[in-house]
Amino acid sequence: MISEVLGRLPLTFSWWVKRELSDGALVLDAGCGDGIMASNLARPGQRVVGLEVDIDKIRLAQSRGVHVAFVQASLDQLPFRSGAFDEVFSVEVIEHLNKDASRAALSELERVATRTVVVTTPNEEGEEPNSADSDHYMEHLCEWSASELESLGYSVDGLGARWAWGPNGLATRRPPVRQLAMLASALVGIVVGHRPSTSAGLLAVRNLDAGAHRSVSRRWFPLLAPNRRHRNGGTTGPAGSQTGTPLRP
Repeated sequence: MISEVLGRLPLTFSWWVKRELSDGALVLDAGCGDGIMASNLARPGQRVVGLEVDIDKIRLAQSRGVHVAFVQASLDQLPFRSGAFDEVFSVEVIEHLNKDASRAALSELERVATRTVVVTTPNEEGEEPNSADSDHYMEHLCEWSASELESLGYSVDGLGARWAWGPNGLATRRPPVRQLAMLASALVGIVVGHRPSTSAGLLAVRNLDAGAHRSVSRRWFPLLAPNRRHRNGGTTGPAGSQTGTPLRP
């Protein structure tokens, strides 16, 4: 699909998320859906394990051949030992849990990662919870603000101009308006940066390895500082944890 191709271009949504991840890492795709995001985000040498509550979406993701294994489970009760993964990413998922479960999910993501947790979520959309295409798993049950995520130790930047990606944004419309809005939003990000106050989504990154240098986006001219450390250092991973390959379900 055209949207999938555009999603892999520089400066688009997936590009900003992908640059937070590392080559060769063992990664948990928490809430993998149909596997499209993993296809866009996978880096060389990575081993990506997909976790998803919807078995039908797991079957779709399997056909893409990106993940090395799948587990059917919910984010707030991960069936992995502490420190089982190097990195974890969860793209547009935590808003589909109620707030308590969403908070529990963030704690679980941090528990099973040793290096980095990368999360994206809508930026307090300001509308009633809704569902997409009658899929109850897609219902929005909570909202997150940049300040809330920062209070939990995350470094937070905006993703996508609000006029393009918000509830009534141009990117929600049919082609070719959708694709043009995606490209325009990417260009806006170069010029004005990624301020949460003007963005439709949030990119939250928690560095669990205090000694690591990470490539993170920034709100003002983000391309000028590719090797900056996180604004919020976070804490180190679980003592004595080791990276291991989780079992298939």
